[in-house]
Amino acid sequence: MFSVQPLNIPLANHDEVYLYVQTLPLAEELLSTLYSVLNKEEQQRAARYHFERDKKRFIAARGLLRYILSAYLNKAAEDIVFQYGPQGKPYVVDTALQFNVSHSDDRILIGIGHHHPLGVDVEHITRTVEIEDIATRFFTAKEAQQINALSGDAQRRAFFNVWTRKEALLKAIGSGLSLSLQACEVSVGDEALSTVLACNAPSFDRHDWQVHSRVLTDDYLAAAVVQSDLKVRWCGCRGTKGSFQEA
Repeated sequence: MFSVQPLNIPLANHDEVYLYVQTLPLAEELLSTLYSVLNKEEQQRAARYHFERDKKRFIAARGLLRYILSAYLNKAAEDIVFQYGPQGKPYVVDTALQFNVSHSDDRILIGIGHHHPLGVDVEHITRTVEIEDIATRFFTAKEAQQINALSGDAQRRAFFNVWTRKEALLKAIGSGLSLSLQACEVSVGDEALSTVLACNAPSFDRHDWQVHSRVLTDDYLAAAVVQSDLKVRWCGCRGTKGSFQEA
């Protein structure tokens, strides 16, 4: 039997995907607990971060992932062993659980589901970005045209709508950096639920996937790409204690 959970973690049913959103910083007591369940390699990786903020973000993200998985697997968080796929995506052997992690500044997003692959991305959207240049160079011509026709906050939101959706999609299909951002096309609009418009990946059927987007705050935007027949539930945690509630 696994040790007592320091977190309140609602669990997804088999036809659901749960998206856990954590705001940093965490209470030092909880951060210390999360650090204690990391393996030696993870603790060494944390020590290599130059800035304390980056170190704490890594500890929080990996420690939270371990505890969330432990709640699903009925297994001690420190006993979970990660393996890594060809593109570096972690997985746990002998389980049907699917998961994905993203973090940006003081937000962490963890997606958990059963059997079906998924991808998530969260971005701090008020940071300095050369929007028109990046859109022109890395997005499809249609996406870039729509983004560059806008200005101000509308342009920024459209840019990060595309960015988060593409990143989540590439992670969901396991392509990583092997497939360019121009190989897929998504909506630039603010809709919470959308579809993949096109994707030049082997055996890809856009009708099999759905795109969920959410404005977390004025500064953060998140996206998840999951199988089209699954329900998606967002679980927010804005406090420092690690207690998630459906939002």
